[in-house]
Amino acid sequence: MELISRECSEHSHNPATCMTCVLSDPGAGKADKIGIATIVVNCINIHGHNLTVNMKSLVSKTEDQTLKAACQDCISKYFINKHLLAAAQVAFQNHQHEIAGSLMGQILRFSKACGHYIRKHLSQVPVVVTEEIDLYDELCFHAKSIISDLI
Repeated sequence: MELISRECSEHSHNPATCMTCVLSDPGAGKADKIGIATIVVNCINIHGHNLTVNMKSLVSKTEDQTLKAACQDCISKYFINKHLLAAAQVAFQNHQHEIAGSLMGQILRFSKACGHYIRKHLSQVPVVVTEEIDLYDELCFHAKSIISDLI
């Protein structure tokens, strides 16, 4: 628990979000730094799935073609991110921390770009979507920071 608290405090803008994520895993108490990063990646995957579902719903409901295109682009980015997350997870479990850190940086850039486009239509986007994007980005930053610390 001490390691989790330290990692979440040192590597997160919002330690409470990190703690909630990590402690949601039953094996968190036995996790080392790589285990904590793995748990965070699992949380990122969950939020990515939620974002994809919410964006598909937005696509089906909106008449705004620009928002529709932005959502479809984001759906594609989160799909790519899912595969990049899997590759990052393999890399850091194989102690290829530089590769994992680079992949996490790419994942975060994709998500930040998506958030930027979605926020241009803020009045049409449910708060749950923007909050989910913020959580996703925050957890990506956290995972990248833990991995960077291992380099």
